[in-house]
Amino acid sequence: MIFYLDDRNHLLHRSFCVCATEDKRKLENDAIIWYEIKKYRGCPECCKIIPIYESTKQKLEEILQDVPHKTRYEYESGTIPQYLFIETSRYSWRISVRSGDQSFIVARRNIQDKSPHNTVEGFPRSRDLVNTFSNIRLYEIQGATDGYFLPYLSSIRSTASTQNIEYQLTGSGTEQVLYLMTKLAFWKITYSRKKQSYSLYHAPFHDSHNQRLKKNVKNAPYATYHRQTDVYHKKSPEAYIIYISEHDNAKRIIKEEGYQALPTTTNKQKRYFKQAEKKKRQNEINRTLKLLDEIGEKSKKGK
Repeated sequence: MIFYLDDRNHLLHRSFCVCATEDKRKLENDAIIWYEIKKYRGCPECCKIIPIYESTKQKLEEILQDVPHKTRYEYESGTIPQYLFIETSRYSWRISVRSGDQSFIVARRNIQDKSPHNTVEGFPRSRDLVNTFSNIRLYEIQGATDGYFLPYLSSIRSTASTQNIEYQLTGSGTEQVLYLMTKLAFWKITYSRKKQSYSLYHAPFHDSHNQRLKKNVKNAPYATYHRQTDVYHKKSPEAYIIYISEHDNAKRIIKEEGYQALPTTTNKQKRYFKQAEKKKRQNEINRTLKLLDEIGEKSKKGK
């Protein structure tokens, strides 16, 4: 996104504004914009939602061409429209501009409701109306309820399909959960608003609590999970899907060929090899102790 700064009048202009002339300071770097524009007032000619919409109307309408909708304006005060509404068969969307950093505020309500519009939790923040329209389209097409997983759904779908992993997205707000199912286990990914990151949980089919569940991704919410502590919190959920695939592949190798067949090329693989080796030794010790206990019990009964 490009902005022009009028240092003399402390005004902020968008690139399509007639005032965005060469004598103004041009800002293109998003990090700089975020810091700099707080000192400036938005130009009344170009920093309102309707002029921004009208400047790229054709492109914006192309984005929503496969989503039946109507657009309208609403005046809160004065003669300048304050809100742009997009009304689809599912939702009424309301878009306005933050006066501080010039990003867009996106609120929504069900089209059947008469209740006020509520700001959409987790909706990707942007100063570009094209990006905002694209994300609204994703909400409509994919049926997601908020933005914690929304920006990643396309890549999640692609990666999951490649790795033969089934998934479903449930809940809304901070309660939204991405469930996945492989040949060996259920998994779930959650988002922590406090930590601003995602966490991974594991529910193996062989656990006693999960054996009663049919192997269907719809049953994933009813499984018993433990936190997967050998993988750190991630800033996006995509990396977890690759981890899940590698985890299940390692389990398959151990079962079919033994832990000695695990790859040891990377440091991560070497670390997992040592963990598998340690677990193998511990299992052998446990089996030996169990056998000794059984022998001891039989000896007592024989007496």
